[in-house]
Amino acid sequence: MRAARWLLLVPAAIGAWYAVFAATLFAHFYVERHFCPPTDLVSGFCTNETVQQALEVLTHLSVALSAITVEVVASAMAPSHKEPTVWATLGAGLVIAGIFGFAAHAWSLFLAAAVGGTLGAVAIVLFVRAQAPSTKDRSSEDRR
Repeated sequence: MRAARWLLLVPAAIGAWYAVFAATLFAHFYVERHFCPPTDLVSGFCTNETVQQALEVLTHLSVALSAITVEVVASAMAPSHKEPTVWATLGAGLVIAGIFGFAAHAWSLFLAAAVGGTLGAVAIVLFVRAQAPSTKDRSSEDRR
């Protein structure tokens, strides 16, 4: 079972990324269709500045959320070594986001992924440490 969890970690993390991506596409479509004034809808594209700004915020928040979601799934799938798994996931995510950011000249999206991923990794590691039994408590019980 442990080997299966390690083998499924990367596909599950990629699946989590795609799930957030799909939800973002749906949300983008919904916002553009339902909040764009009909006079600003040109060839299926909303030209309203307020709606465009809202879509930009949605995109950046979704990128940050996808980084956090991938880390949560990776740490949940890992049968052990959860902290190193989170840090490795963050490192791999930063490399991938950097490649995408460079290729698309989308440095603000890279920054959103980096900030979201870093904050998510710190939060997950703190959560994992809080859930782990204290070694100090165990060592005092062993002496009894």
